[in-house]
Amino acid sequence: MGTLLDAVMLSKRYTAIKELKYLNVTVTETGKPIEEANFDELMYEWRKAAFLAVDVSSDSNKWF
Repeated sequence: MGTLLDAVMLSKRYTAIKELKYLNVTVTETGKPIEEANFDELMYEWRKAAFLAVDVSSDSNKWF
């Protein structure tokens, strides 16, 4: 069971790194390259980058 969990976490890690590179994020907030970041740091950077990528000037993305 541990091997399967490791494989899933590794897959998620590669997906996060790929998405971060697509969003032009190469280093974490602390200055560490994303390839060296742990899983929690990657998820934090991914959420932050996705939030900042939203175009708020578009009518479909306005909150009020």
